[in-house]
Amino acid sequence: MRITGGEFRGRPLKAPDDNLIRPTSDKIRQAVFNALFSRFDLNNKIILDACAGTGALGLEALSRGCARAIFCDLSPVHLNLARQNAEALNCIDQCEFIKMDITNASPRREMIPQADLCFLDPPYRKHIILPALQSLKTNRWISDETLIVAESEAEYAPPFATDFALDFDRTYGDTRIFMFEGKAINT
Repeated sequence: MRITGGEFRGRPLKAPDDNLIRPTSDKIRQAVFNALFSRFDLNNKIILDACAGTGALGLEALSRGCARAIFCDLSPVHLNLARQNAEALNCIDQCEFIKMDITNASPRREMIPQADLCFLDPPYRKHIILPALQSLKTNRWISDETLIVAESEAEYAPPFATDFALDFDRTYGDTRIFMFEGKAINT
């Protein structure tokens, strides 16, 4: 695993020793950021990397101009892996690491900025996406204007209002990536 673009391009990321997490592949990360650039100005934005795992998505965003990344994960082992990767890239001062169950998120403290962009890459087939987004929105981690990039298994059908159109919806092998704004989430 490597950072695919920006300031840290080509720099390696530490991968997990086990298969408990499924890091987003370099190829898919590159496709996500290519799609983001045509929709969203990353410069100086606040990123929430929910289900952070290795931290690859948030670190990729920092490499490409984001100001700050907040990494959340329920596992202290995975959160530590994201921290180690941030330290290796020498961007730890732009990062915050929070152990949290995103399906039952704690209220966002005022000192922590609300996310402009949220990456949500939970374990596949666990039906976490909608409860996580509802919890993150209710507890003010994301807003109606937050751009959300979600990753799921290819057959996943986003459970949003029928009058809502996804801004981006692509399948890459067994992975589906979709983008939308926080206003699509009913709380």
